Amino acid sequence: MTTAGAKSAAAGKRALSAAALLLAGLLTGCALEAAPSPPSLKIPTPVKDLTATRAGAAVTLHWTMPKRTTDKALLKGPQPVVVCRAVLPIAADAACQPIATLHFAPGQAASWTHTLPPALLAGTPRLLAYSVELYSPWKKTAGLSNAANVVAGAPPPPVGPLRLTTRKDGIVMHWQPASAEPHMVMRIHRTLVAPPHAKQPHASAGNMAGEGPAPEQVLEISLSRRDPGQAIDRDAALNHTYTYVLQRVLELKVNGAAAELPGAPSQPVTVNAKNLFAPAVPRDLEAVADAAARAIDLSWQPSPESDVTGYAVYRRIAGSGGAWQRISPAKPLLAAPAWHDAEAEPGVTYEYAVTAISSNGLASPRSAPVSEALPAQ
Repeated sequence: MTTAGAKSAAAGKRALSAAALLLAGLLTGCALEAAPSPPSLKIPTPVKDLTATRAGAAVTLHWTMPKRTTDKALLKGPQPVVVCRAVLPIAADAACQPIATLHFAPGQAASWTHTLPPALLAGTPRLLAYSVELYSPWKKTAGLSNAANVVAGAPPPPVGPLRLTTRKDGIVMHWQPASAEPHMVMRIHRTLVAPPHAKQPHASAGNMAGEGPAPEQVLEISLSRRDPGQAIDRDAALNHTYTYVLQRVLELKVNGAAAELPGAPSQPVTVNAKNLFAPAVPRDLEAVADAAARAIDLSWQPSPESDVTGYAVYRRIAGSGGAWQRISPAKPLLAAPAWHDAEAEPGVTYEYAVTAISSNGLASPRSAPVSEALPAQ
């Protein structure tokens, strides 16, 4: 091989090596790059927590908007939501009828209220099934939400006007009575109103000693035979503020399942149930002379009222018609239902009476008097 030929062969080998290195680099680079992702279809995931409630002619839906698409991409901007409704049982070839198109941001708690049409406010009670469906910008959907049911039909009469009065034994609710109806109840929603940073008073009459009232409570009275137009809440503790909402409810069976048809609730009414009531008169006062101790011992039945904080004992000379004199200390109050009168004079007949004193400082009327005397010396 000539010198020129040798040089040409060497140059060719160098060119092939360079091409091989370039190709290897390109192949290596391709191996390091991630496979390209397909574009998101932007189909929202279905709603799974739809609920529906009815009050009178109004139906309210609640649900949580999804945050992501079916391919895990984050949703952006308000999402279209179609609300549909069907009367159950629905025919196999029927579809849920759209009744509204709404828009809500991803991830937020959503709610919507609408008024039932007149046709669904009359007739035999029947179930209505609500669903919501979310769509992509290209009108694609992952399907309906769970179904949430309410009862269609004529609701019970609304409650109004509601008036509250406070008694020693509880809070009395007054309303305009309506005709009785089988399976109808009055549902009473009571909520404790706690002022910010306020210390709650001690438990009082109508509530178990040492326990505060429940923050929320639901009570029911039957209206199947008679609507009395009033009821008393004996569980409400005095010296607290409450808000009451009353609602007539029909408890039914629809399509073989238990269901409720609520009427429109009353306007909320708040009452400050201050304890402005004196305790009951102490009972069974007895007086027994103790000649050896030169004293007269008194005893009586303890008060069953939880807000009674003590007692006061009064004395006067029997038959004198004079003023009663308090003989027990004002501070501290007499805590036990008993008193030892060591100041009684022998040979003098005394009349005794006792009062109960509550935490609001009010005293009961005096008990029926009893008489006793120490033997004359």
